Amino acid sequence: MPNIHVDAGSAGTSFWQNYSSQNLSNEDERKIKDNLVSFFLLLNEWSIKENEK
Repeated sequence: MPNIHVDAGSAGTSFWQNYSSQNLSNEDERKIKDNLVSFFLLLNEWSIKENEK
């Protein structure tokens, strides 16, 4: 699995707050980033497996 680093300031709560009707905490921001990284890792894994066929 590749080592991926997401800069803490690259997409802060102020960015995500624009898309939420609720107030977002730093923990919410961390969860959003973790979910995005996991999503793209999964897409990458599927792409690699598809290309192996």
